[in-house]
Amino acid sequence: MQGVKRRIMIVEDDPDYGLLLARMLQARGHETRVALDALDATLMAADFRPELAIIDLGLPGMDGLELSTWLCAHPKLSQCVFIAITGNPTVTLARRKGHGGFHAYLTKPIDIDALLELSEQKRLALEESGGNGAAAATR
Repeated sequence: MQGVKRRIMIVEDDPDYGLLLARMLQARGHETRVALDALDATLMAADFRPELAIIDLGLPGMDGLELSTWLCAHPKLSQCVFIAITGNPTVTLARRKGHGGFHAYLTKPIDIDALLELSEQKRLALEESGGNGAAAATR
């Protein structure tokens, strides 16, 4: 994992937390972009083509589940791993099996090294499944 550099999109409505995640990932050599809401994320995603999307579930307007469902359907994002983050641990228990196309759910605060390791495990499963984000989400 040390030598692998990924394009990572962070969708987080708390600008301080989004920037913190971005800086921690950049310190590990990754290229990051931060979107503060779903609209920003939809505009950013097609051009940036993230390999990992970290999406807060509690976004204003279109929430993280709706956003990930939309992004998973985008043909340019078929190889993207989607990881949900939330400050509410009961959400992770209630939404385990890939709802919204997420490959995993994590509770804040996020352990960056664990996040990156998990995302690479999910990437392998995604590649084995042929690149359909929704199908690989349950693995």
